[in-house]
Amino acid sequence: MTNKIALTYSALTKFQSCPRSYKYRYIDCLVPKRVSKALQIGSKIHQCLATLYDTGKMGNITENEFSMDETLMMLAMLSGYVSRYTPEQFKMIETEKVFKSPIINPATGHKSLSFDMSGRVDGIAKIGDNFYLVEHKTASIATQSYLERMWSDFQITLYSYHIQKHYKIKGVIYNVLVKARLKRKRNETDHTFYDRLRKKYDDPAMFLREEIYLDRNVFDSMLRDVWDITQAILWAKRNNAFPKNLNHCYRWYRECEYGPLCRSHDSTAVLSDGYEKQIPNIELEENDGNNKSAQKPDTSENQLF
Repeated sequence: MTNKIALTYSALTKFQSCPRSYKYRYIDCLVPKRVSKALQIGSKIHQCLATLYDTGKMGNITENEFSMDETLMMLAMLSGYVSRYTPEQFKMIETEKVFKSPIINPATGHKSLSFDMSGRVDGIAKIGDNFYLVEHKTASIATQSYLERMWSDFQITLYSYHIQKHYKIKGVIYNVLVKARLKRKRNETDHTFYDRLRKKYDDPAMFLREEIYLDRNVFDSMLRDVWDITQAILWAKRNNAFPKNLNHCYRWYRECEYGPLCRSHDSTAVLSDGYEKQIPNIELEENDGNNKSAQKPDTSENQLF
């Protein structure tokens, strides 16, 4: 029997949103060569937060792929975060927790022969005797609609269920950090610009925490949905049928990452210029950029907790 496929939340939602984009990523193993700056910044902030909770110190974020303005913004954000949440209200038990769990057929109780559910949780925190998932988010703005979406977050329900063998999760702590929109003034020095950014991050509105309690009654419907999606994926693979969803091409006012390839009808020129091969679910690899041992702490920074 062949090894099972590790199915992640990202894979599930990508297939639901657009089967063609699922095929590009998880069947053809393609990723864009150029990653959006917003995703790079979000990934780096996640890494630094993991380092903060693992070591009590900030990690090094001065890297070649970021401009000086971007680096200063992230430094100000993290410094403001430390000031805002010291002392911390919870105890972080684990960061970047990877899990793997069988997918169950809700009608029979049998395990899937094709898929396992896998994922990586930003953090597991404890308040009193209760355990919570911690989900870090970076956002351009934390609007009311953004907050309302948290209450129906499929990812959190999915993760809470599959991590039960390790912790009984009571709820989730959404930890939102807002990206400052300040621009450097003409002839403004790095030091002066950083001071303005740092002052901006003294504003409590730049950080938001929302604690949401888990409704375990939704587990049954979630399990049925996941099983149905796995069956749809198997059918699509057997029939090589991965239709594009035109309504998803410009979701969130950005073109889908596979838009150029899709529009070109899989042009070899577009493929070679804009995409490269990468194994699926690389974020679950033990030695990826999110692994806590991959970040060298900057020992010049103050202790966090």
